[in-house]
Amino acid sequence: MAFGRLLLLCNFSYYLGPLQVSFIKMGKDVAKYAVILALIIFSFTAGLGRLYQYYDGMVQVDPSTGDKVQQVSSFVGPLSTARTLFWALFCMSPLESTDVVIENRARGAVNTHGFTQAVGALCFAVFHVICVVLVLNMLVSSTTNTLQKVIDNVNVEWTYSLTEVQLNYLAQSTLPPPLNLIPTVSGYRFVSEWIRYLVAPPGTKRNKWSLMYCCYKDHAHEKCAEKNFPIVMSQLVQRYFREKEQKSEENNHISQLDSLRKELLECKTAVRRLMEENTQTDTVVP
Repeated sequence: MAFGRLLLLCNFSYYLGPLQVSFIKMGKDVAKYAVILALIIFSFTAGLGRLYQYYDGMVQVDPSTGDKVQQVSSFVGPLSTARTLFWALFCMSPLESTDVVIENRARGAVNTHGFTQAVGALCFAVFHVICVVLVLNMLVSSTTNTLQKVIDNVNVEWTYSLTEVQLNYLAQSTLPPPLNLIPTVSGYRFVSEWIRYLVAPPGTKRNKWSLMYCCYKDHAHEKCAEKNFPIVMSQLVQRYFREKEQKSEENNHISQLDSLRKELLECKTAVRRLMEENTQTDTVVP
């Protein structure tokens, strides 16, 4: 996990950065479909395990040759059924998993449960169609669509991810794991300051220790800032909505003036039309 974190350094490359973003987004798609696959495997595990648990450990003897055939342990229990269905996703389960083997009758006659074996084979085939054909193809389509979206919008996606990584590394003074095991100059300076403040603590700083943060310094002004932060944020939000309301009111006034101007122009054209009609009637009457 420590060495895997070094993959984030690929975001600094223009060619590897979009691939890193696509890799993370594809991982989220795989996690979504893993939930669906888990539900499907659990449901078929319950059904097939209940169907084949009666034949667990049964051995059939051929009366002519004396050969013994034992029931395959693919679906006789919940764990074995889940394991068989999981490897069936990768086409690594044998076709003989659905065979039914039952003990001989009293006189040595061979007994078969063909209907049970047909139902088990049908359920196994339906599982292959649902998971291997449908769900896995849907997963491939989703990951392809995710990759195409990142490539089409590479400037925004990669720039945002690069900025996030840069801010993450600027906020900390140590190197990313596993390189953080190497002591740095800032680490020596922090340890020396922590020991100095422990011996002679000033009035504004106090040395503390916890399991989560190990050794750290508690600043008095930071507590004051934490108390004032909600007040400042509420004031900023109120100012934002106030400016937004003022802009909306100004836009309403402008729209009202535009509508009034249009009405005045329409009245002016109507009056001019009436005056022209009156002049025409005055010249025609004599």
